Amino acid sequence: MRICMILDHHFPPDIRIEKEARSLAAAGHTITLMCRNRGDQPESETIGGIRVNRIRYTPPKFLGGYSLSYHLRFVDLVWEKALEKGLEEHPADALHVHDLPMVKTCLRIGRRRKIRVVFDMHENWPEELIQGRKPREDNSWVRMRDRIRNFVLFNNRRYVRLEKEVIRKADRIIVVVDEMKDRLTSLGIDPLKITVVMNTSPGDTAFSIDPAGTDFPEWTGRFVVAYAGGFQSLRGLDTLVRAAAIARKRIPNILLLLMGQGDQEALLNLQCQSLDLAGHAVFTGWIPLEEMMRRLRRSDVCVIPHRVNPHTDTTIPHKLFQYMALAKPVVATPVAPIRRIVEETDCGIVVPDGSAEEMAEALVRLTDRRLAARLGENGRKAVEIRYHWEADSKKLVELYGSPTFAKN
Repeated sequence: MRICMILDHHFPPDIRIEKEARSLAAAGHTITLMCRNRGDQPESETIGGIRVNRIRYTPPKFLGGYSLSYHLRFVDLVWEKALEKGLEEHPADALHVHDLPMVKTCLRIGRRRKIRVVFDMHENWPEELIQGRKPREDNSWVRMRDRIRNFVLFNNRRYVRLEKEVIRKADRIIVVVDEMKDRLTSLGIDPLKITVVMNTSPGDTAFSIDPAGTDFPEWTGRFVVAYAGGFQSLRGLDTLVRAAAIARKRIPNILLLLMGQGDQEALLNLQCQSLDLAGHAVFTGWIPLEEMMRRLRRSDVCVIPHRVNPHTDTTIPHKLFQYMALAKPVVATPVAPIRRIVEETDCGIVVPDGSAEEMAEALVRLTDRRLAARLGENGRKAVEIRYHWEADSKKLVELYGSPTFAKN
């Protein structure tokens, strides 16, 4: 089958898109990925057997990264024109579209060309708007501007209506956790239309890391507490920083390792300074996946301090399975899917959302090497047995190979 994947972002990097595309290509499907051009990338290239075609897309900044036609009708005419041209050059039997903003545009094209549309639903987009697009705190003018922009351009109620429309019209829906599947079925979607493909890691993750440079001698004698991912407010990193400051009284050699980037980075740096964590916190910025995994392998404890809300309760981060694959004990907040997996596999400690004191206590408990090793080993075994990409990719391949899907 010829599959055209659509990603309204840059590629690489994107762990999920790469894993899905490679798995489908390995199963014999022809994959074309259309995405945005960062500006310094070739318009077309082949990466690991995936044909990547990029479009130049530069709407005004005040539109939040989208065209005016998108904000008016949720149909992006820039993308529509680019997709039509791309499909003339490389015809497809299915459009595999990642995330909500591009789905309506792809449904229009799918209807015209009589090809199927698969909606790969990474997250609860309407709820993410509420949690992720909060006004900045610079000054009153900026706050007012952001409130007006968010109300006009990113109004949650409009996105709720959009989501309800496209989940009805899409031929198939892929979600990342059972909790999202339950949410969609509660909205009247046939469960047979939904496939759960989790953000798991390959089963051999721990063995695929190049051992060169993983010792990090500068961390000798340090108790390394690691986080990898975005630095947005809903990630709860302020709680983790406060927890590290509290735990430092009982773990003098603690080192907080924060890998990633986001709009909270400057505030987190200031918070570390104010809590006297100089010399006890390292910010790496964005680093390639392999570099991140090397640092995770050297860590003692890995943390997911996410805020509990309807957005985080219906998605799951790659980092949970990366931590587990590396046999690291996990400290996490009770976000529904994460809590379910951590407690089911006994791979870590769940602490209340926003409680720096209880998170610090969990870190102290995990200085017990026997406890940490037991929890970490439980996570590693769970990845080997169940939570690995080989199992999830099989479900993805089966979706595209099913007679009911291929019929049309």
